[in-house]
Amino acid sequence: HPEDGIVIAKVDVTDNEADNGALGDRFDIRGFPTLLYFADRKMYEYQGSRELNALVEYVGGGYAKTKGLPVPGPPSWLAVQAKKIHVLAVANMILKRAYQHNPAVVWAVLVAVGLVVGLILWSCLGRAKKAKAD
Repeated sequence: HPEDGIVIAKVDVTDNEADNGALGDRFDIRGFPTLLYFADRKMYEYQGSRELNALVEYVGGGYAKTKGLPVPGPPSWLAVQAKKIHVLAVANMILKRAYQHNPAVVWAVLVAVGLVVGLILWSCLGRAKKAKAD
């Protein structure tokens, strides 16, 4: 109902490629499906029937009968960096455990990753030098 000012969006917060997980964190989405309605500078979690008439009634004013929550702001720069550090720490812990069980495999993976990164850099730098020479 865009003509009524109602916009409906579907977001898959499990889609890591689109980085939608940040939205799931921001709005504290823990179950699926979660229907959130934003009105009057507040956020309302819809708990009713999934029937069209019930949804239209809710967004048409029925939401005012439920408790609205403040809309959480985007995460701060510091919070984003802290999450990145946490991810690196978890990856480091996993790598340590793998190394304790089978160091040869860990070394093989690290060498393979190093070779791939080296080839990519060599290819990029080689093209840059060739383009500069032309």
